[in-house]
Amino acid sequence: MMLMTDGAVKEALDRGKLVIEGFEAACLRGTSYDVRIGSQVHISNSEESITFDDGRKTARLQPGEFALLITHEQFKVPLDMAANIGPKTYFTRKGLILLAGLQVDPGFKGALALAVFNSSPKTIVLEHMQEICSLQFFQLNSAATVAPPVNRELEQGRIPRVDKDYFRELETQSLTEVGKDLRNLAANVSQLTENVQTLSNRLTENVTTLSGNIDQLRQSVAELRSYLVYAMIPALLGIALVLLGVAFQLFFR
Repeated sequence: MMLMTDGAVKEALDRGKLVIEGFEAACLRGTSYDVRIGSQVHISNSEESITFDDGRKTARLQPGEFALLITHEQFKVPLDMAANIGPKTYFTRKGLILLAGLQVDPGFKGALALAVFNSSPKTIVLEHMQEICSLQFFQLNSAATVAPPVNRELEQGRIPRVDKDYFRELETQSLTEVGKDLRNLAANVSQLTENVQTLSNRLTENVTTLSGNIDQLRQSVAELRSYLVYAMIPALLGIALVLLGVAFQLFFR
């Protein structure tokens, strides 16, 4: 298997071996071809697909939303060639995740149906004819003996209904998971509130106990002060009497 350069891809196109309907020479790179957004985009939580043919040129993908889109280019890949699908760094930096198979099989015919997901906190705008992914073509050592099933909708440049149905199922599953997460979050918040209340009650009890201990300590200090005062009076009187006795003896000697 050999990665094809732009020259090899041009030669395959000129010979009619490889067919790219809607081919644009400016999209051909050194070892890849940039594929553009076609006329149909389906945004999650939306019943109808957006059709750019009616004059609309952009579709807005909100944070956390999925989108199904069809490519402008349609391909006829021979049995001795295949292609790898890769994301564009422009969208990757914006947080747009490409959800697609890694390979275009030998013998494939039609447009590509791609899914993308906005993982960023900002709205991402998808424009008609904007480069969304790249294809790297490979020349195989021998021709494949099995071709992929024919998909008339892809050959007509439309998003397959089976993909839309799976997409809606994915949306439902996602919403179900969101519901579970919200319920778990509510339970965690309730438990946290209860823990905070318990901690607050314990803290109040400890403060009350500490305040009572401080009051008892103050009372004990006051009692000790009174005891010392009363205990010192007899001692002081005794010392005074002794001193008077000594002075009396010295005076009458």
